[in-house]
Parts: sequence; C-alpha cells; structure tokens
Amino acid sequence: MVKITFIIPHQEIEAKVHAFISEIREERIVFSTTHIVGTQEAFLSECDSDIVIARGITYLALKRNLLNVSVIEISITGYDIIRALDACKKQYQAKKIAIIAAESIIYEEGFLDDILHTDIEVYKIQNEEDVVQALRMAKEHQVDAVVGGLTACRIAKNRGWQCVQIHTGEEAIRRAINEALSAAYATRLERAKAELLKVILENTKEAIVAVDQDGGVTAFNKAAYKTLNIPFNRQMTGRAISSVIPDFDTLNTADRHDAEIGVLKNINGRMILIEWAPIRVESKTVGVVYTLQNVDKIQETESIIRKELSRKGLVAKYSFGNIIGSSRVLNKTIQTAYKYSQVHSNILLMGETGTGKELFAQSIHNASSRSLEPFVAVNCAAVPENLLESELFGYVEGAFSGAVKSGKTGLFEFAHKGTIFLDEISEIPMNLQAKLLRVLQEREIRKVGDTSLLPIDVRVIASTNINLLERVRNGQFRQDLLYRLDVLNLRIPSLRERGEDIQYIAEYYIEVYCKQYGKPTPELSPGAVAVLSRNQWPGNVRELRNICERLVVLSDQKVITADEVTNLLVFSGLHADASSDENSGESAMAKLAEADWETLVKLMKVMKVNKAEMAGMLGLSRTTLWRKLKEK
Repeated sequence: MVKITFIIPHQEIEAKVHAFISEIREERIVFSTTHIVGTQEAFLSECDSDIVIARGITYLALKRNLLNVSVIEISITGYDIIRALDACKKQYQAKKIAIIAAESIIYEEGFLDDILHTDIEVYKIQNEEDVVQALRMAKEHQVDAVVGGLTACRIAKNRGWQCVQIHTGEEAIRRAINEALSAAYATRLERAKAELLKVILENTKEAIVAVDQDGGVTAFNKAAYKTLNIPFNRQMTGRAISSVIPDFDTLNTADRHDAEIGVLKNINGRMILIEWAPIRVESKTVGVVYTLQNVDKIQETESIIRKELSRKGLVAKYSFGNIIGSSRVLNKTIQTAYKYSQVHSNILLMGETGTGKELFAQSIHNASSRSLEPFVAVNCAAVPENLLESELFGYVEGAFSGAVKSGKTGLFEFAHKGTIFLDEISEIPMNLQAKLLRVLQEREIRKVGDTSLLPIDVRVIASTNINLLERVRNGQFRQDLLYRLDVLNLRIPSLRERGEDIQYIAEYYIEVYCKQYGKPTPELSPGAVAVLSRNQWPGNVRELRNICERLVVLSDQKVITADEVTNLLVFSGLHADASSDENSGESAMAKLAEADWETLVKLMKVMKVNKAEMAGMLGLSRTTLWRKLKEK
C-alpha cells in the first residue's frame, strides 16, 4: 500500500482537493490531507507517508529533510502570480509591490512590470528566516505591499504589512495529484521488484553478498550466513566487507576483471570459493556482488551428481591414467587425445577391435570441461535398425504402435551438456545417417512422431574399426556425415604396434583377476612373456585380457610358464604355430594328448563354451574330442 499526504496550502482550496481525491479509485493507494504552515518539525519527525504533496517553502523544507520520501511540488502558474499582483494593486493602490516566494515559482520581473505597469521587486526565499530578511529589505526599498505564499503572508501581516496571498488554481492541484499518482505507481512497482529480489536472495542456495562503492555491505542473504558460519542474529548490512572477507580489495578487484574470477579464501575456518561481478552505472563501478560457495559443498554436490549419473549408467568411469602402457606410440596417442579433450569439436576414433576406443572416449570426456555432465555410450551395431532412431532421438506419445504412453527420452537428450559416444558408427543405416547429419549441423533433435525441435548441446565422439572412406566409395556411408564426424581424428594403435606394453598389460590383468578370484598372484616367466609377445593378437587388448583371466583360473603355480601360455593359446586357436590349416589340427591333437580332463573342463567353463564349440576351436569333430576326453 502507498500512502500519499496532500499538504493543503490554504483552506479555500480544501474542498477542491477532497473532490479531486474522491475521484481516484485505487485500492492500494491511500490519500490523506493536512494543513501546516512553514516547516513544522513535528510533521518532519512523524511523517510516515511515501509521497507528500506541498507548495513553496514547505515543499523545499520537506525536500531537504525527507530523503526517503517522494516530495511533489504544487506548481504555481504565471496566471496565479498575475492574479495576486492585480488584486494587491487594486486593493491597496500599491505602486511598488514585493513578491516573496520560493525560487521555484518566481517569474521574470521585467515581464511582470510591463504587463501590470507596476514596480515589482522579487525576493527568493527558502525558509522563514529568508522571509524576515526579505521584508526588512522591502521596507528599506519603500515597498507598498507584499504578494507571497501562505508562510510569507502570515509573517508579513504579523509585522503590519499589507499582503495578498498567491492562491493555487485548480489545474495545479490536479496536476500535482496526477504526478503523485504516477510516483505511487512507480513506488509500487519498485516495491514489487524489491520484494521479488528479496525472495530470490533469501531462497537461493548460493550465498550472495553485495557491497557499495565504499565497501559497505548492502545485501547479505541467509545462505551467506550459513556458508560463512556467521550467527543469524548478527547484523551484517552496513558493515565493511573487510570484516566479512579479510584482506579483500573490493573495488580494485572488480575493476580489474569484467568476468567472474574464482578465488579461494579461508573464512572462519572454511574454504570458500569467491566469484564476483562489478555493479557499474555509466561506466563507473558503484559496487560489487559476490557469490560465495563452500568448497566442501561443491565437492559434495559433484559427488551426488556423479553418483546419480552412475546410477543411470551415464558416467565415464575411466581416465587417461587407466590406460596401461608406456610405449612411445601409446604416449603420443594419449597426448593427442588430451589436446582434443580441451576443445568441443567432434572426434572420430579409429582402431581395430579391442584396442580400447571406448576407454579413450571416456578419458577424453573426463579430461574435458564436460566431465561432470553425462557420458552416454551406444553401440550402433547392437541396436536393431528399426529401433535405432527412437533410441537415439526418443519419441513422443503415440509415435507408433507399441510406443510407451509417456514417450521416451532419446540418448542424445540424455547426453545434453555432456558427451555421446557412437561406437561402430559405420553400422548406422543410410536413412538414419541423414538425420544424424542434421543433428550435427543444427545442434537440435526431433523426436519420432514430434513436430517441434529440441536444442541440444552434445559433444560427439564416434568410433569405427572399418575404413569409412572405403564405405563412402562403396556408397554405404555419407561423405558429408564423415566430414562432420571427422573434425578431429585419432588412430588407436593395435597391440602389435606396442609390443613392449604386452608384459605390463598381462601382469596388470593377472593381478586384477587374482584379486577377483581370491588367488595368490603368480609371476610370468620370461618364456611366458616371450610367447605372449610373439602372438599376433587380432583381438588386441581385449583378447589379451581374456587370456589372462583363463591363465589365472587354470594355473595353480607360483610361476606361469611358457608351456602353460602356449597350451592355452593353442586351445584358444590363437597360437602363432597354429596358423596353417594343415598343421592346426595336428598341433591341437598333440597338445590335447598332454592335457587332462580337469584342465579341459576348467577351460570350457572359463571360456563359457560347450564341447561342440571347443571341438570347433581345436579343429576336431565333437566325437573325436569326446573320445579323447574319455580316454583320459
């Protein structure tokens, strides 16, 4: 509610003032009237109005003293002054007249002299002492009569002067009331804004502190009390910011940086991250707004986010530190990948199966600025062609028969602000390639069955173990899509190219699986390492990892020998000596003769194969394998 007080300058217009006020139909604006003369101290001390309407020196006094109140002046028109001068001239036959009034209502003297053919002197006043001084000077100048406002006339008549009061016209009254109403609307709007700002400040979880140009605190929300560990009953507004954040040069800091800069400071025993933004009016810094965050809370929030993403399976578990090996080619690949992680461009990972393309994709994500956002991996070859579009982009209710009633969020939408990893990108059908191209170009998706577009911010990392240029030449892959995906490319080296890493990888996985199965960790003999290093590893690291698991399950010795490794590679159809069709069965038969039933059973369990599959791997018929096992 806005309260307006109209100070009536003379009783004659009181009825008109009340008549004008009665026309106003504003429920949240309340008018009241009073009648004071001059500058009554009682009114100044008791005034609880938001807006005051006054005239003359009363207006000037209120303007000086009521700094938080909007004071509206009842303007005096030239006609009001001329009318008072004419009345004074006729009533007192005055030849020389003094106008004693506030400076704001004074008009040019020469102009009035010419109109009324009368000698006129003007005395500008601001208070009652000025009125007394003006009357003294008028007497010295042999003035016949005085024209002035209510206060000037009251003092003049008490001193025996002939005086005519300047009356306010109806138009001036109505104009002052309308101006007061405009001020009331503005006040109401400002109050609404202030209340909104207060609600925002008090309900935001971020600690916010604002200071003025002198470093005095002007705003300090509840979260700031909590973050800075300050008792709620301590009044912070009006204090110097240095009492809250010691040794902090407020305005110099803000002037040096337009952007928000984070600074860590220990405040009241807590590590606080401080960011700020200068408040500038006409290029001058008049204050600063600080946002303060408890570092422990930030870490706790990050942990919650990562746990939630992990629960949904939308998190990257690996980083560059999880990539095993120290070969030159691997280190160079990691260095390039890290450089790629620092930008947002799309990446195409190329490499044979089992080289660790997803490991590199997750590492790039975790090293990037998107690390706290989702990481979504999808194997394009594993999703049926008729479902791939709805999996990637989602669908709306009723998009097709069998669609979930509430619709479905697509993987691109899940990956918003994060990274999507499109594994085996070469397997995306041609009709879907065009839609994927549009997503990469426009950065927006359209769900199946929807007409609207949804903006997304996603970093795309794709991978392939197939030569995509060959696919383009064969008309199986769009060239423009390849260009969009292949902004940055990274070739992951095969295990054959990094042979010096084989021993480290094997030892690492043997230790991992020994812990998993509760077995003591055996050593690899030099001969075993040599056998592993000579192998071609078409399945790369994934294949080596599987062999290490089988070795752990089958071996009960402290040292894994070359023969054990050779036997296992032969059984798995991986040994280099079993490269030709002619001697593969013969070699397998020789090794089979040396093996026992228990070893073969263990091997089939580890490899999760049946007798028929094992026979196929050994190049034998199922009957022969069964017979040999029975002989043993």
